[in-house]
Amino acid sequence: MVIGVPHRRHDQSAHVELLAVARLYLLAVTLNVWVLVVILAAAFAVQFWSGEPPCPLCVMQRIALMLIALGPLHILLRAYAAGLTCRAAALGQGMAIIAAVLGAVAAGRQILLHILPGDPGFGSPVFGLHLYTWCFIAFSGQIAASAVLLASPKGRHPRSEVSVETQHHPPVDWISKARSH
Repeated sequence: MVIGVPHRRHDQSAHVELLAVARLYLLAVTLNVWVLVVILAAAFAVQFWSGEPPCPLCVMQRIALMLIALGPLHILLRAYAAGLTCRAAALGQGMAIIAAVLGAVAAGRQILLHILPGDPGFGSPVFGLHLYTWCFIAFSGQIAASAVLLASPKGRHPRSEVSVETQHHPPVDWISKARSH
């Protein structure tokens, strides 16, 4: 089922509302991907500039961050190819949640390895916290964000469809169109 175009064509206000929600949803998913890219780039930059090679648990956390990004990217690609569907949104957010849980387990394990008083931890702290603690916060935030996006208002219209008109516009145009409305 595609989100946005109501079955009753005469209900124009419902169509406009659903179209706005679909565009806002795609904007949130796009922002999610960019936040993950920035987190990964910052983690690599900090470790590169401090001259500290990543430990195996850090590598697992970086892989989990990349796997999380596959969920929102799946949503964007499916929306571009065939329109935004409830199934694509649920599958993409589910992929992101599973990867975030795996990353949180790796980060939690590393936090517990260095929890004893007097343990300096692994690597240099950034703003008072080590990178694995920041990753745990990011994984927890991703789980919460994906849950909010799964429970977004698009699910309140089970018999409705939305065509976001993505067949002729690349994903960058979605953002500019959402801002102009």
